[in-house]
Amino acid sequence: TTTTTTTKMLRRGKRRTNLGGDDVGDDVDVGVVNDVGVVDSTVDVDGTVDADVNDVVDGTVDGTVDAGVGPRVYSADEAHGSTLYKISLKNINKHSDVGALKRLFRKNNVNFSKIKKRDNMDHAFITFPSKEDMQLAEKTFQNYSFKGLTLRVEDAKALEDPFIIAQKQRMKQENPNKRHKATDIDPSLPPLEQVADRACPLWRTPYEEQLKIKRDIVEKGFVNIGKGIRKASEGEDRKWIHAATRIHHGLPCEMEPMIPSPLVDGYRTKCEFTIGAGPHHEANTVGFRVGSYQDGSITVVPPTLCSNVPQTSKDIVSYIQSFLRETEFSHYDKVIHKGTWRQLLVRTSRKGESLATLYLCDTFLQDGDMEKIVTSFKAFIETHNVPLTVVTLQVDNSISCHGGSERPAPILVHGDREYITEELLGLEFRISSDAFFQVNTEGAEKLYSLIGNWCQLSDQRDEILLDVCCGTGTIGQTLASKVKKVIGIEMVEDAVIDARANAERNGITNVEYHADRAENVISNISQSLRRKRVVAVVDPPRAGLHPKVVRTLRTSPEVNRLVYVSCSLKGATQNIIDLCRSHSKKWRGQPYRLVRAATVDMFPHTDHCEVVMFLARGKALEESLPQNEDAAPTENPTATVETTTAETATVQPTIAKATPQPLTSSSLPTATKPKDQQQSWCSLM
Repeated sequence: TTTTTTTKMLRRGKRRTNLGGDDVGDDVDVGVVNDVGVVDSTVDVDGTVDADVNDVVDGTVDGTVDAGVGPRVYSADEAHGSTLYKISLKNINKHSDVGALKRLFRKNNVNFSKIKKRDNMDHAFITFPSKEDMQLAEKTFQNYSFKGLTLRVEDAKALEDPFIIAQKQRMKQENPNKRHKATDIDPSLPPLEQVADRACPLWRTPYEEQLKIKRDIVEKGFVNIGKGIRKASEGEDRKWIHAATRIHHGLPCEMEPMIPSPLVDGYRTKCEFTIGAGPHHEANTVGFRVGSYQDGSITVVPPTLCSNVPQTSKDIVSYIQSFLRETEFSHYDKVIHKGTWRQLLVRTSRKGESLATLYLCDTFLQDGDMEKIVTSFKAFIETHNVPLTVVTLQVDNSISCHGGSERPAPILVHGDREYITEELLGLEFRISSDAFFQVNTEGAEKLYSLIGNWCQLSDQRDEILLDVCCGTGTIGQTLASKVKKVIGIEMVEDAVIDARANAERNGITNVEYHADRAENVISNISQSLRRKRVVAVVDPPRAGLHPKVVRTLRTSPEVNRLVYVSCSLKGATQNIIDLCRSHSKKWRGQPYRLVRAATVDMFPHTDHCEVVMFLARGKALEESLPQNEDAAPTENPTATVETTTAETATVQPTIAKATPQPLTSSSLPTATKPKDQQQSWCSLM
């Protein structure tokens, strides 16, 4: 029954938040843990709110709403008052992006806080730090001529607070205990079970069944990719995808067996916990938010039943919660934006090292309070022998607690460095608080080994490896010994600094890193890649590659082998379609062909997994396909991998599924060209 219910939830596409994926770069609030951190996405622990409309929103007790509190109460706070100073700029050239508007404002010496504009829209919303700045913008840009059009300025209201709106709407419901439509979480369950259902929705399902559920989800995603490629193709390209989907029963390529995670329980090496009021209004509770701010919930519950959180992290959460409750400071309230304690990041490694970063807001601290906090925190860790190698305090006064470059330097409370180390495929990597590193180290070794095999590197070590979206350099450095050179490309400069440090730590000298956009780097080095064997590995965030990167890859004739790694097949779908679509004025260059795909379960107990796809074109495509014209249909070998919990072996999943006949050179359509110009199908790629 549990499995059936879970499957129905996943098929209906219910919005859920869990501990899966690698969503680097997502702009999310703090709440229930997901791939990189914590986000909000669900319901309150009891399915409702404390429905006393006479309560005042103080955020430190129960977060309920006073009937007289307006949905824009948050903007009255001076720290967030810029939301009040907002205009709508209309009649903008549809092709102008946010960057063009920012340059326009700077050119006219007009200060602004944020500019929002969607592609192909003729209007934008701009917020300002003060009323004076807003009035200057109104005066400057009313009837301003910009790219052949006359701009118009209109007033725009501040956004309504979704928490207060949701609270009041739910108070009006006839049955406030009714199961929430957006989440399908049973409100009658104890809070600890509700947060477990939210953080790891498949935790009640046997692991072998989890793999089947994920395989079904991935196959449906590939069916959509096949349909998209067919729609975007014509001529011989359409014949190719038609043949592929016919041979593979609706899938656009061969699907290899799913690789299970070697570690099923307690595998996450990075968890971010929010700090707030517990289900019984306990201040400074550390854990995951059961519900979302948008749904009117700010209740926090400890991660006791979350199967993917290691016991070491749970113990650290308990220690930190005890310390916070001993202090005179309360948690940060997201409704009125007051308070101190915000978030706790915990990272662990197989080497037995652990790191904790405690995020706080210092806006309301008095002189000398920070020094007291550091002293008492250090004393608590040493007195209680908290199992931590590194402890830092990080001030973050931003609304979302994702201040990034605006944050001051962290304060080292415990330890002699601000990072821990981890071993991966014989190499050692430095992991700081903000560094990207796969959250399942054992699973990452399976993933990177698969990527290395699919790169089809020769024994001559004469290839150039383009590591696009390289992060801290893990993929490229694990393959550096097999290639002539690794060129890593990453927009996040801090990640590039870590990548260079990791290369030096491991004595790897045939790597170079560029902190820039991939399309810029590839274009700049294209001449140096001429007549060289090049293979590209791309591992983008959940949203996928920017279209400009896809176009650059297509128009780079040297890049004929491409391994695409995705933590969200939905986010990668358009990229794969664009890589494989027919040549046009907009999409120049030879199209790639999707040859094979495989899934690696990096996130047990969730509906997430990593998908690896191999694409090729030209001679590389011909070399990648079986040449046996009489190749018979094959069956996937049984995928039996011993899996363990953090302590003992528990599951041996077996996934055996018949796979249709792979594409061969003889199964490809023939080019429809004059007889004297006909050649093999692969040579046309």
